[in-house]
Amino acid sequence: MDFRLIADNSSDLISVFDEKLKCVYVNHAMEKAIGICAQDLVDKTLHETGIPAHACNFLEKQIQQAFLIQDDIKIEIQMELCTKNGSKKWLWHSVPLKSSDNNILNVLLIGKDISDPKKDFSNYFVTEDCLNLNGTYEMHDICEIVEKEKVIRILEAVSLAASKFLQVDLSSENFIEILERLGKATHVSRVYIFQNEVEEDGTLLMSHKYEWVAPGIEPQIDNPFLQKLPYNAVAPRWKNLMEKRHYIAGLIKNFPPEEREPLAEQAIVSLAAVPIYVGKEWWGFIGFDECKRERIWSQVEMDALWIAADTIGAAILKQQIESENRKSQKRLETVMEAVQTGVIIIDSDSHNIVDVNQVAIQLIGRKKDEIIGKLCYEFICPAKKGRCPLTDMKQIIDSSEHVLMTAKGEKIPILKKAVCVELDGMQRIVESFFDISNIKETERALMESEEKFKTLFMNANDAIYIYDYTQNKIMEVNTMASEMLGYTRDELLNKSPVELTLLEYASMLPERLKELQNKGSAIYETIYVDSAGNNIPVEVSCRIIDYKGKKAVLTVARDITERKMAEEVHKKEMLLKEIHHRVKNNLQVISSLLNLQARNFQDKKIRQAFAESQNRVRSMAIAHEKLYMSKDLENIDAADYIKKLADFLFHSYRVGTEKLSLEIDVEEMYLGIDTIIPMGLIVNELITNSLKYAFKPGENGLIKLSLKSNGNLLVLTISDNGKGIPENIDVFNAESLGMQIVVTLTEQLKGKLEFSRNDGTTFSIRFMKPCRN
Repeated sequence: MDFRLIADNSSDLISVFDEKLKCVYVNHAMEKAIGICAQDLVDKTLHETGIPAHACNFLEKQIQQAFLIQDDIKIEIQMELCTKNGSKKWLWHSVPLKSSDNNILNVLLIGKDISDPKKDFSNYFVTEDCLNLNGTYEMHDICEIVEKEKVIRILEAVSLAASKFLQVDLSSENFIEILERLGKATHVSRVYIFQNEVEEDGTLLMSHKYEWVAPGIEPQIDNPFLQKLPYNAVAPRWKNLMEKRHYIAGLIKNFPPEEREPLAEQAIVSLAAVPIYVGKEWWGFIGFDECKRERIWSQVEMDALWIAADTIGAAILKQQIESENRKSQKRLETVMEAVQTGVIIIDSDSHNIVDVNQVAIQLIGRKKDEIIGKLCYEFICPAKKGRCPLTDMKQIIDSSEHVLMTAKGEKIPILKKAVCVELDGMQRIVESFFDISNIKETERALMESEEKFKTLFMNANDAIYIYDYTQNKIMEVNTMASEMLGYTRDELLNKSPVELTLLEYASMLPERLKELQNKGSAIYETIYVDSAGNNIPVEVSCRIIDYKGKKAVLTVARDITERKMAEEVHKKEMLLKEIHHRVKNNLQVISSLLNLQARNFQDKKIRQAFAESQNRVRSMAIAHEKLYMSKDLENIDAADYIKKLADFLFHSYRVGTEKLSLEIDVEEMYLGIDTIIPMGLIVNELITNSLKYAFKPGENGLIKLSLKSNGNLLVLTISDNGKGIPENIDVFNAESLGMQIVVTLTEQLKGKLEFSRNDGTTFSIRFMKPCRN
């Protein structure tokens, strides 16, 4: 049977005292008899229990003697004990309780009520072999019972410690209070805690952190030697054992020599040290010192001390977890308030909102206390009970667009992301969301822009295509590209630019692609080949762009066939200019040669003939000069040409013609080289004829020259008011070279020559207007 059960329910007064004469156990009958609860009796001396003074004095001496000589001393005494119900006579027996190694640990006192005279108590006695307590116990059993009582006191202290740690945070004061409870429960001289720490080089140290000492015991908390002690230097055995979750206990005299001296300096006779583990980490140890006597720690006691160490470790772990939770909560609050998105925390079971940040409050437009406690779908989530994407549909993440209902009834489009997390040991749903009104507006504008781009892209006058150079294929083309190259859209989407380019140009594409990748854009000319095999010269403008999440080349190809033709024409024009320039130079050379040759003759007629030939050559040279100086190589300004030619002729015949006047009336018109040169020669011959023959030297006169349009005809008229051509000369059949030239050139112009002698001489030539290019 369980001793405590029997003792607690016995009508006899039962108590146990230690060597300091302090009570370590009383049963319910003793409590009732004295009128003091057991908790208040424990740790009390004999004099404080209500036992009469003369009996206390006697018992103290006997108990002290028993502990001193370590031998059995049986005590039997009758005494009266005052109780709430009056004074009664008790027969007291005392029994020394020994450990397994025959050391006296405690003294058991048993009181029997012998106040009733009708009862016979002669058979109530205690022998060395047995003790009658409504049941029989061997002595070693009673010693085990007392050991259990010690353990119970330790566990009660541990229980109080655990309760304390659950209610408050760990602090020096709380630690010391717990150490005091453990010290009193174990009846030791000193209780302390050492904490481990690791230096940067990995050295494991121990430091004295907390301590409680019994009265009269020297504290060690301020001992500098007990701070930052390296285990490997001062207590390697302790380190090896405690890392393996072993305790250290025993008499100091039995410890290794290197450990005795520092422990003896602290007046320690025996000790017990139990490692403290926080989770799986060895945090430090709790020590129990006995400084007055040699004490052997029983296994039962050590088991109890293990529980105490584990309780402290659990309390430290709890504090660390709570500290980390507080930090996590603080970080969470900081993050919630720092993020620019609305954040709502929801209970996973009830779907009630338990927290909300300021951004969400502003978006919803309600006070915080008006949001907390409400169901989440009242604001954001449209899923009613049983349809939650996370808790019911078992999605890991819910990322979707929704509409937020504000306090004003407005509907704000939002992008929401929700996940299940564990916060403070509870399952929560964290929903973050932000207003995407601007994004929606941007998307709408982007769609409009894309539609506009698509319209421009498809209807552009240039061929446009998007080329994926990593896959070497065209990804998109516009209508003009199909029209230009003669392929359908689908046919082009299966091709690469190399297939569309003339072979000699296609070989240059890889190098151009490298240049494009380095610079980001490029412009060059090439030649495409259409489906019919025709060459199409194009100017290509390329740029690297992002298209559907990947790099691509946007290519705009412009058909430059007309430009190339214009360039060819321009080249020919430049060539013609050069030709005209050289012809003019050559004609001037001829004119100069004629002039030089004329100097070899003294005959005036011969020299005159050379001069006339010079003038004819000069009239053609002026025409070529005007052509190569003109922007239009096919046409010459007729008025400018005729004026310059006439001025030249007047200058050539300056002797005797000083009083002659020239009147020019030419409409603005441009004539080609095939018209201007024969017409210029005609003007040269007729003006020369007037200058030579129409007037006497020094005579006043007027020469008129006009060129007019008349429908599809041009009318060239040259007249003078001189003496006129004699009647006997047939102009159309004249033998003079000049008139022959005029007639011949008129025929070349397919014109008609008319002649009049009225008021001088008038020549009129009508010919068709030439067609201008």
